[in-house]
Amino acid sequence: MKEPGTTPNHSWLAVHLANTVGCPSCGGQDALESRTELTRWLRRVLPEAGGPFTRRDLDQVRGFRDQVRAILQALTEDAAPPPDALHAVNRALAKHVARPRLRWRDRSWRVEQLGGPVQGAEVLVRAVAVSLIAIATGPDRHMLRPCAGPGCVHFLRARSSSQRWCSSEGCGNRVRVQRHYQKQHRGRSGRTRTKAKTSARSRSAHAGATRTERSRP
Repeated sequence: MKEPGTTPNHSWLAVHLANTVGCPSCGGQDALESRTELTRWLRRVLPEAGGPFTRRDLDQVRGFRDQVRAILQALTEDAAPPPDALHAVNRALAKHVARPRLRWRDRSWRVEQLGGPVQGAEVLVRAVAVSLIAIATGPDRHMLRPCAGPGCVHFLRARSSSQRWCSSEGCGNRVRVQRHYQKQHRGRSGRTRTKAKTSARSRSAHAGATRTERSRP
């Protein structure tokens, strides 16, 4: 995981989930390819999710991850989010937030709780939905940005206004190497062109001198 560790309230958990996708440019594999990997990842970022997890849990998390990535992308572009992604997040919140309901039953007033405790993958889904609210409406929204590394599909929580890469050792190093190569290539190309021009001028001068020698009586 390239993004800094989650805070105690998991306010950037959505970015952590989004960054579990495979990134061919970085050489990283999908971190949620199996139930075992899902369990391992959740134990690190959200221990309260518990487990074990079913194949249905894995499919649910992976599908929700796609919706989360769509919303994060919209946030970085100040664009409208895809309606289905927004609906998925709001559905997760509405389904799991406990709320009271007043009922009259058996000649007495009673309060029932709608929603309530969640477990397994549902814990992650709800926590990520809450995380998206914190990112979208919080004061640190400007810190969310896509990695500027060529081909990178990850997001980052920038520590400064100048941070552009999800990893200085990964994408940052690749960009620096690429820039160095391009600079070296331009330098070699420039020297080659200069050498060619010098050689052409030399041949032209030699040809001129030869014609002058031939024209003398």
